[in-house]
Amino acid sequence: MKKLFLFGILSASISLFVSCGHEEVVKKTYDYQRADSLPPEYTSSLGNIRVSIEDAAVLNKMLKEKGYSYNASVLNSSGKATGYSNSKMQAMNLGVYGSDLNYALGYEQSQDVLNGFKSILELAKKLGVESAFNQEMMQKLTNAADTSSDKSIMLTKAYRHAEDNLHSNERAALATLMVVGGWVETLYIYTSNLKSKPGTGEINQKVWDHVMTYKDAITMLGVWKKNGNKDCEEVLNDISTILGGPISPVIESKGNIQPAQIDGLHAALLTLRAKITG
Repeated sequence: MKKLFLFGILSASISLFVSCGHEEVVKKTYDYQRADSLPPEYTSSLGNIRVSIEDAAVLNKMLKEKGYSYNASVLNSSGKATGYSNSKMQAMNLGVYGSDLNYALGYEQSQDVLNGFKSILELAKKLGVESAFNQEMMQKLTNAADTSSDKSIMLTKAYRHAEDNLHSNERAALATLMVVGGWVETLYIYTSNLKSKPGTGEINQKVWDHVMTYKDAITMLGVWKKNGNKDCEEVLNDISTILGGPISPVIESKGNIQPAQIDGLHAALLTLRAKITG
């Protein structure tokens, strides 16, 4: 029962980074009500973060439409991918590069999409899920003239394939780290944009929605801490200690985010992100 449940969790987790709201491609369902190994709040938190990361694709396009310039400097360097030598760093940065790829796709930056895909493939190999990605996919993702393919759906299917290879208890914990890595990177990209140019009401509200899933990241990591996973415990401590103070006033703003609050949160994210990306 425990392995079945964890596989179901992983199946939901892996597709987070690039699904972009296309629920029609998600064919599998899992009976979480039968689960007896992890608390229901884990599943609830996973769902909340899933929605938040899907919305990131929408906000990235909105930022472009509102005149926010594309900033390649916020991306994690593709050269770092080869240096991640332990599964914790590999999983978290697989999430990071997924969020970066989402951002680059929103601005139709083919070269950065290519670099991001290569980084994802590098880490996928290290984690044993490289079969999910292929040369044809890389060509379609980086072909700006290709308007016939829904690139977000293509990526979702790739991550669905990857989930089939990650089914042990340890891998399910790594899926949590991957989700959290993507969540942190998405928030970092948001605050980087709002730091350069204060957001409108609609943009601030969407950023606030993402900020609100902070408690979900804490919940998911906390579950694995209780299960004795030291990697998740370390990340939980980092996030709580570094983001806990600066993120509170943003949460309390209810979407009326002030520039000073963004500045404080962004500074904290710089510190946290440095620990995640190395």
